[in-house]
Amino acid sequence: MMKNILYSLIAILLLMSCKQRVAQTGLNNDSIKVIDIENSLSEIVPSLPLSDAASTVEIIPLETNSNSFIANMKDVAVTEHDIFVSDYKDQRLLRFSHEGKFLNRIGTIGQGPEEYIQMGQFLIDEEKKEVYIVTTLSGINVYEFDGTFKRKATKIIMDDMTLGDCSISLYESTPFICNTLPVLKPNVNSVDSLWSFALADSCFNIKARFYNPSFQGREKEIIEHRARAFEGEWANYWKEQKPSIDFYDGKFTMKYFGVDTLYQFDVDKQVFLPKYSLALDKRPDFEMSHLWIKERKFFDYLWVYDFYDSKDYIYFSVAQSDKIYTLRYDKETGKTEATKKQGEIFEHQFPAFSTPFLRMDTPFSLKNDLCGGGDFTVDYKSLGKYWVSAVVPSDLLEKIDVEALKKESVKDEKAKQQLLHVLDNVTEEDNPVLVIATLK
Repeated sequence: MMKNILYSLIAILLLMSCKQRVAQTGLNNDSIKVIDIENSLSEIVPSLPLSDAASTVEIIPLETNSNSFIANMKDVAVTEHDIFVSDYKDQRLLRFSHEGKFLNRIGTIGQGPEEYIQMGQFLIDEEKKEVYIVTTLSGINVYEFDGTFKRKATKIIMDDMTLGDCSISLYESTPFICNTLPVLKPNVNSVDSLWSFALADSCFNIKARFYNPSFQGREKEIIEHRARAFEGEWANYWKEQKPSIDFYDGKFTMKYFGVDTLYQFDVDKQVFLPKYSLALDKRPDFEMSHLWIKERKFFDYLWVYDFYDSKDYIYFSVAQSDKIYTLRYDKETGKTEATKKQGEIFEHQFPAFSTPFLRMDTPFSLKNDLCGGGDFTVDYKSLGKYWVSAVVPSDLLEKIDVEALKKESVKDEKAKQQLLHVLDNVTEEDNPVLVIATLK
């Protein structure tokens, strides 16, 4: 096992290595590009156009009937011919066409071997035409696109495998399990348990683990600051956001929370290698950045909340204090530009704490110059090919001035006419309208 590895000045972060701990090695400083986030925020422009990243947009009102009504949209996945939407309230996964026609439901609620009681998340393998439904109580079920049950990938419950909040991603049909703080299990004292990603086989048996480099040397503290609700105690435990993930151009790129580096997965070496180093200002200590209930001064630091890859640019959702920035980095020239908006830090008071719970929404928006109608806000990234904006009809009708839209100059007149048609026909009781941008 390798210890005490020196980090380079531009944040080449190496992971510890042994039989199941995978190291990030083999790169020199010249192979990593530095993106100066801090100083880029002075280059403010009025807007950044969607057409620089996307070639087309589709305006898709999802069919509304008793079988397809969506009470609370949780997630969206788009393939070449289909759209999959999960409903958090009714625990349903619905399949639509690109015309918005309801096609079928996938899986049913029940206690049978082909059913589930509660759906955690779903995954789409477009190549194999398979849908994975991750259940919270009975493992992972696999279905065909038409809803036919295919197999049970595993009976293992993800919460039994991880120490905190977990999620799963598919990359080239390979499952990657993401494990984030807090440490929910009592009596955990193994440093090797604090992995952040795990590569698994088709039955979700773990083959390799990957470790957040910011944990190195803090493992004992992290375990001590775990959530203790199951132990009859309550405290302001340490928690972290899930890593930011992007699959653009068939590449698995990710950023650990609190680590100012973008990593890419090397398929041949089976490791995450640093690709970009993000230059930020002074950083807070580990405890401040990981407390579940944040102190107000946490927001005064500069934070990169997510990133969005595209053909020519990488976009970043950035915030500092109550200001929200969308930053664009040109891959070829290294030039950066940013837009700036006023945000809001929301405050909620919990009875068990004297410190209020603070949060801030950091939407990523670009000017929709393809079909018009204002900003395009990315609510979902899908399969590295699509950005999806989901708009409830009431917001659509309220925010878009139809007469102004008719006069607006756009790059895709056909898409604008689609939008105008939807505005003429949609009602506030209808399902959300999806605006799907296909990336260049």
